Amino acid sequence: MQPFLSIGIPSKGESASLQRTVRSLTQTTAWTSTPKANREIIICVNGISNHNDQSVLFAHQLEKEFPGVRVIVQKAPGKNKAINTIARAANPHANEIYFSDADVVVSRNSVGDVLDALRKDPKHDLAAPETIPAASYSPKKARSPLQEYDVARARILSTKHMHTLIGRGYAVRREFILANPLPESHTIGDDAYLYQRFKNRIIMVPRAKVFYKSSSFCDRIKQRTRNIRQNKRLEDYPETKKVADKRKTLVSLEKRKEFAKASGKVKFGAAIHATTTLLGRIRTKFPTKDPWPRISSSKSRKRR
Repeated sequence: MQPFLSIGIPSKGESASLQRTVRSLTQTTAWTSTPKANREIIICVNGISNHNDQSVLFAHQLEKEFPGVRVIVQKAPGKNKAINTIARAANPHANEIYFSDADVVVSRNSVGDVLDALRKDPKHDLAAPETIPAASYSPKKARSPLQEYDVARARILSTKHMHTLIGRGYAVRREFILANPLPESHTIGDDAYLYQRFKNRIIMVPRAKVFYKSSSFCDRIKQRTRNIRQNKRLEDYPETKKVADKRKTLVSLEKRKEFAKASGKVKFGAAIHATTTLLGRIRTKFPTKDPWPRISSSKSRKRR
């Protein structure tokens, strides 16, 4: 019997990007080759106090547009809480769940490749694809310095086999995530926690690709701010700190070595990125109501 295919998408007010993500997931071979009765996509719209919110109404429209999609509306905010909710709500016949961010595009075989790798390897409980900047497929002349930096960094991580589990997409055994629910804290990212806590249970699947849009300068400052806050919170979990420190050192060393041969445009992008980190550190000194703000690539947009 063909395994049940369950895909979860935590969503916080996305619309245009969510539609692209759902469309790309429904075009994967894993989805098209699975009988309709054996597949589902669960969208958990979180941080919602009003069921008439635009993001909720849009998600319900996707239910009609894409058969197999169902929507859960959750008042409590936070991606981790949404993931835990999806894991509990998934079809009981699903042994694995593929989680995807709501603002990415997946390659046609990526979901199937990741799930197959996990199913064939009983020693691991999580499997993840490589995450690639969409700008990798744009002409070099059309790329901004930040996009050039992202592409160069992704290339280094790939050639040095240093890609790690990223929240943009990964598969997990359902029993494992139910037994090890993510922290309820809104300031800790799912990927950082899973990688640093369960590094030895993760298998990387380089042939599987997930594409993301490079962040703008302002959005990158928001991301760096929340990542710095996140790393601080992770200190509450002593078992994760050693892994985090080691990975940070390795990535930094590789960047210094490889970027010495990089173009001036890449180095300029690296300098801009370093500036966003500095500004992010400054922002952490001020309180915030939303430690995980939406960035422009995932903000709600009205359908035209």
